[in-house]
Amino acid sequence: MSKLLKLGVAEGMPSECWELAFNRLNEDDLKSVSLVCKDFLATSNLVKKRLKPKHLDVTLLSRHLKRFTQLKEIDFRGFKGNLDEAICEMARSSGLVCLETLCFAGKSFKTQSLRKLGSNPNMKKNLKHLNCGGTKRLHDKDLVVIANLFPNLEQLNIKNFRPTAGKHIFTDYGIESLASKLKVLKKLFIAGAHLFTDQSVIALSLNCAFLEHVVIHGLPKVNDSVKVTEHGIGLLRNRPNLKHLSIARINKSLSNITIENSISHAKSLISLCFYCMDISDKLLMEIGKAKLQLKRFQIVFCRGFTGSGLCMLDYKYLHHLCIRNHFNAEILDLDEGIREIILKGDDHVANLTCIDISSFEVTTSTLFLLSTKCCSLVEIRFCGAKLSGQDNNIPLSKNHKLQKLHLCHSDDITDELLEQIGHILPSLKLLSLDGCFRVTSRGIEAILKSCKYITELNLRGYTKAKMMEANSEVAQVNLEELILEDSAIDDEGLAVIATKCPQLVHINLRGCREVTTNGIKQMVKNIKTLRRFTVGSDSEKVSVELLEWMLSTGYLASLKEIRFPKQTILTKGLKEAFMDRGCIMYFG
Repeated sequence: MSKLLKLGVAEGMPSECWELAFNRLNEDDLKSVSLVCKDFLATSNLVKKRLKPKHLDVTLLSRHLKRFTQLKEIDFRGFKGNLDEAICEMARSSGLVCLETLCFAGKSFKTQSLRKLGSNPNMKKNLKHLNCGGTKRLHDKDLVVIANLFPNLEQLNIKNFRPTAGKHIFTDYGIESLASKLKVLKKLFIAGAHLFTDQSVIALSLNCAFLEHVVIHGLPKVNDSVKVTEHGIGLLRNRPNLKHLSIARINKSLSNITIENSISHAKSLISLCFYCMDISDKLLMEIGKAKLQLKRFQIVFCRGFTGSGLCMLDYKYLHHLCIRNHFNAEILDLDEGIREIILKGDDHVANLTCIDISSFEVTTSTLFLLSTKCCSLVEIRFCGAKLSGQDNNIPLSKNHKLQKLHLCHSDDITDELLEQIGHILPSLKLLSLDGCFRVTSRGIEAILKSCKYITELNLRGYTKAKMMEANSEVAQVNLEELILEDSAIDDEGLAVIATKCPQLVHINLRGCREVTTNGIKQMVKNIKTLRRFTVGSDSEKVSVELLEWMLSTGYLASLKEIRFPKQTILTKGLKEAFMDRGCIMYFG
């Protein structure tokens, strides 16, 4: 970069060219180039499209709103200050001419603050996406304000927590207000203990002509929660544009309109998800007969279906299949059903890129069949799966496309199995062995030796002191992210990691009680690439000592983020010293 500047190339190139180049940079790289010269600072200010305020001081937000004039999204999820003051600051801003997306997820704000925000003509005209998911105080009056002041909303998230003191958060009245005013609404997410019924769904189906993505989830064990029935869901067939439907805890109905006899009308549907419901083989058969071009199909924590029912679905267009178990529910002949789906022929599952079969009992042979027969598969999730015996007569071939493998919380994952996986899946980039207590350094070394492209490894709960042996055949690996949370790794094991994983960008040592400050110091001396680091010790003394050592020695100059246990207390001076070096601290 300095050579370019010396040659005068930077000054000679039009700013539009630099904008095109800067648009390809991530947030961290954009910060770096903004420090090069005033011209780059000005250009990077124009290119920045997303802002995630964190600092308590709202005046800093005010300066950012003036500095970054082309913002399209502001995400307040990590904001530590007063959200009402921040919203009022946005309302007063004369900029924000490009802002389309606001995220207040998990926060609380006053209705009056929403009214002030809607008084800003740019906000009223341009706001398209509003995320209030997890907001604790969202009532009918708030939905009425949203409906009246932000008429151009295309996406609205009003998923919320349980109500306090037994009071519901909003009702049919609020939903009907949204349906009557938000004429261009495309995506709506509703979840929580809200007192609304089929009346709300009918209003949405009749008034929101462009509705294409609907999520309606009730909460468990909440009296008078969502009272939407199959009758209401069935009437969504009035929306020919409906592409995505996700429903949870929907009640049966005495009406002759059901999901079974309505699903064939949803010709545009490409994503269908059921949560915590009774799903019959008859419903699965009707979905298959409808010949929908489904790309995503999920059955999560549901009962009532069998492996034979799953075989009746049309998998021709499917990209993502998810079947998750709950409370050890027995699903008859599931393993046989999955095998039958795979063996129907390559064309039957030709487009399948991700499969998630969690907490069911399946055979190791099924895992290997998926790996070798599904030619487009990129990701497999077998979290909590009980892997039983293997059929040695199945011919196995290598799959060079599969990149992500999750084998979490399984007592059946052994070193021998990892060795086999390493031979079959040489192109793996992500491997998660979270909670696999039988795995040792032998299995990890074997798979890292065979799968040279693995950059992310999750060993949360690992029970051994060493991930790799110092004298192993594995020289250096390409790991960039390593999760060792709650593991038995000690200082000696950490030293081996520092030697064999010199390209680490993120390491998580939370809950690693055998790791000491001296062990961490020795590790960071060998790793110059760390950008994110999660401190393992719960001791405030250890955290302070480590940070002061980092400041005094200059190690970890590349560090951008440190996470501490929630109860850690650090001095204001220490926090500011790291902030001045571009490093943000998180707690919890």
